[in-house]
This record gives sequence, structure tokens and C-alpha cells, in this order.
Amino acid sequence: MKLDLFGLQSAIPKMATLTGALLLATLGTTAHPGTAPTAQAAQAPSEGVKLHLATVKAERFAQDVLFDCDATLINRTGTTIQVKSNFSSAFDGLELIVFDEHGKRLVQQPYIWHQSPYSFLNPRTFDLKPGANQQPLTFPIRDLPSQLKTLRVLLVGTLPGSTYEGVLCSDVVTVSITARPEH
Repeated sequence: MKLDLFGLQSAIPKMATLTGALLLATLGTTAHPGTAPTAQAAQAPSEGVKLHLATVKAERFAQDVLFDCDATLINRTGTTIQVKSNFSSAFDGLELIVFDEHGKRLVQQPYIWHQSPYSFLNPRTFDLKPGANQQPLTFPIRDLPSQLKTLRVLLVGTLPGSTYEGVLCSDVVTVSITARPEH
């Protein structure tokens, strides 16, 4: 019996190409390493699935910055895609990547990092219906330098356990960190 904890075994080959796709998406065609990310994402196919990051809010707590993202998976395949996850949604294969305002990558964190699995042995199936599928995503990121006020973020990932083979990458969004009001 093959045990696939978290439904990630099928995503490993897809994630191997993620670094290359990320570099293309964040740096565009710029040949200078460390160049700030641009909204010049890798060309989206006319069909397939597109990842859109509409808005991001970032709020600083004591040691954490809480990123609230409005994410949309736009399924343009014309058919429902079934995504498998041991967690809670079709969005579980996504990760947030945080850059400073100069384009230096600070952290990359999976959406499932702060979640508890629903089941280790029996992943659930989630339908990604044709059209726009929206979900708010929250990423608590620990120990970002306190002097940072503006960051650039994007979402990347795959649709684990599905027949969809593409790597997803949103545009880059600039976000200002707000301080949590004292009570």
C-alpha cells in the first residue's frame, strides 16, 4: 500500500518545475539577478487554469505578519477538475512567496503550513468548477524584519491529485504592512 501523506506525492514532479516558472514570472525577461519582481507573469494559456490574486492585506502582530489574500482560480478547461487534498480545499496546493520591495525573496510558505489535516489516509476530493472559483487565503508569516513596510507577494502552486499538469502563478501584488491597533 502506497501512503501519500498530504496528497503531495503526485505534486512532486509538478513542483520541480515551479522554481523555473517562478523565476520567469517574477523576473520576466530581465537578465539581472535580484531585480525586483514585475507584474510581467509567464504567458497564461488561452485554456487551462489561471491563478489571480486580486487583493492582499498585511497586518503586523507581535512576531507575525498576517497576509489575507483574495485568490481566484479561473478554470477555463470547460470541465470540472477534481483536486485531492488531505486538508480543506482545491486551493491547498498554493504557496505565498514574499519579496522585499527590491525583489529579494524573503520567504515561501505553503497555504497548508498552518492547517491541521482532515485525514492522513483518505484525501478528500474538491471540485474546481468551470469559471471563477474564489477563496480567501490567510498566511501567518513569522519573523519578517520589523523595518519592512512594503512587500511584494505572489501565489504559486499546483492542483494536487488532479489531471491538470500546469504550474499556477499569479501576478505580483504590492502590499503595505499595517500595524495591528493596540487595545
